[in-house]
Amino acid sequence: MRLGWPQLPAMALLAAAGASPHGGYAEPLTYQHIQAETAAECMRLAGRRWDQGEYRQAATLARKAHRLRIDAFGPEDALAVEIEKRFRLAMELLAREAETDRLKALMLTPNAEVQRLAEAGDTEAAHELGVRLAYGLGGLEADPDQALGWFEMALAGQRPETAFEAGLVLRERRIRSALAGLWAGQAEPVESDPALGGADLEELRLFNQAAREGHLSAKAFLGLSLIEQSFLEGGETRHQVEEEGWSLLRESARAGNAWGEYLLAATLAQGFGTPPNRALAESWVAKAAEQGLPAAKALRAALALAAPGPRSTEQAVGAYADLLFAAIHHDRSAQYRLGRALVWGEGVQPEPTAGRAWLERAAERGHLPAGRELLKPPPPATAEAPAPR
Repeated sequence: MRLGWPQLPAMALLAAAGASPHGGYAEPLTYQHIQAETAAECMRLAGRRWDQGEYRQAATLARKAHRLRIDAFGPEDALAVEIEKRFRLAMELLAREAETDRLKALMLTPNAEVQRLAEAGDTEAAHELGVRLAYGLGGLEADPDQALGWFEMALAGQRPETAFEAGLVLRERRIRSALAGLWAGQAEPVESDPALGGADLEELRLFNQAAREGHLSAKAFLGLSLIEQSFLEGGETRHQVEEEGWSLLRESARAGNAWGEYLLAATLAQGFGTPPNRALAESWVAKAAEQGLPAAKALRAALALAAPGPRSTEQAVGAYADLLFAAIHHDRSAQYRLGRALVWGEGVQPEPTAGRAWLERAAERGHLPAGRELLKPPPPATAEAPAPR
C-alpha cells in the first residue's frame, strides 16, 4: 500500500505561505513573501505527485521548495528541515521502485553513466538524458538544443513521450528564433502568443507520431500547430485543417490535460483564430496552473497583473508566486517579468540584486528585452534579500 504524503504542521503551512496566524499578509509585499508562497505551492504539488506515485516529480518539487525556503529564511529554517525530510523519503521510495523498473532506475543513475549508456545506443538512456537537459534535472543546466540531439537518438525506441519531447524542443527553438527577430525590432510580444509562425514539417510529424499513440499533450500541440498551419492554406483546405486543429486541442483540454488547457487559454486570451474571451481564458488557465504547469502559471500571472482595477495583497502575492514558480522552472518570460518587478519595485518592494539575477537568467536564454533591461542604470541601493541561487 502506498504511503500517504506526510503533511506539514498547520502553523508551518501558515509560515510557508507568508501569512500571519490571524490571516492576511504584511505590507509592503516582499520577495520573501513571494518565495514563501511559492515554496508552499511546490509542496502542495509535491503532495499531489506523491499521491500519484510520481516520486521523482515529488522529490524535484520538494527540492525546489527547500531551496526557496533556504534562500528566504536561511539554512536554520525549521520548515526547510521538514521539507528536506520529505525530499529524502520520496527519493527512498523511488529507489525501491527502481529495483524492478529500469526506467526509474535510470532516473537515479549518475549523469556520466546515463550518457555512457546513451552513447552506446541505449534509447531509454538517451531519452532520460534528453529529459535532464530539457528541464535542467540531475544537476545539469537546461540545454534544449543538446536535449534535442538525445531525443532524436531515442526516437528509435518508439516511445510516444520521446516524440512529444522532441517536438516540444523544436517548437521552442522555432519560437525563440521568431521572438529574437521581433525583439530586434524593439517589439515585446507575449511569449505564449501562438501566432509566432507556423510549425515546420518535422515538428508536425513528431507531434502527430505521439498523438496517434494517444498522447494528450501531443494532441494539444498538434491541434495548435494545425490551427497555425491553416493560415497558410487556402479555400476549403484551410477550413478542414483548422477544424481538425480545434478538435484536437479541445479534446486534450476537455480530457484534463494541462497543456491542452493552457494552449486553449492562450488562444482565447489573445484571440488567435477565435474571438478573445478573457473570462474563459482565465478559467482554462486556472485549471492548467493548478496542475503545476509552469507556462500556465506564467500566463495566469500575466492576466492577473494586467487586469484593470485594484487587487488585494493576497491576489498580488499569488500572481508573483506564479511568476516565481514559472521562473524556477526556466520560463524566460516569467524570469523577465519577475526580474523587472523586483528591480523597479513594480507591485513589490524593490530588491534590485535579486531582480537583476532573474534578468540575467532570462537574457542567457535569449530574452533580448531582459538583456536591454540590464543595460539600464541601476536604481538607488536598498536593503535586499539574497539573489536567487
